[in-house]
Amino acid sequence: FKDRIEEIISLFDLRFGYMGLWENRILMGIYDFPGDYRFFIGRSVIAEEIPKMLYPRGAPISRHFYGEHVWDREDETLALVEGPFDMLRLWSLRVPSLGLFGAKISEAQVASLARVTRSSKLERIEVALDGDAAGRAGAEQVASKLAALFPIRIVELPEGSDPGEIVDRTQWE
Repeated sequence: FKDRIEEIISLFDLRFGYMGLWENRILMGIYDFPGDYRFFIGRSVIAEEIPKMLYPRGAPISRHFYGEHVWDREDETLALVEGPFDMLRLWSLRVPSLGLFGAKISEAQVASLARVTRSSKLERIEVALDGDAAGRAGAEQVASKLAALFPIRIVELPEGSDPGEIVDRTQWE
């Protein structure tokens, strides 16, 4: 991750909030599949802060994935994870991935994925949600919604862990 930090900051439009509601948050630009900017979100750097994630009022997060602007349609597999930090970690390990903004997939996200993958080489989706009850239930929901489109593999993570904790690519494979 450290060897790719400058690339990640630039490619994912990462910034830091210094004041007001966005203070002490990493600000992340959200782009659509063609790469057009849509809105930004902010994740707290303070572990105990609630809410952990902030979204601008009215932001259509259920229509987007985190990282969709950098996903390479030449990839044969794609991991779906809950959040931006999980996605960034896998991406830093060169695991093609998108963040769902939660433990479920919306109908709009399913339609968007179906539309953009028609012109891709995608052969399989790997669902890797957090290793907790919400993540396991969400993985089943995501798999059932996408099963008609792609072969699905649910990646079972140890209790209490998440994809952001994967240290190297061999742990993923």
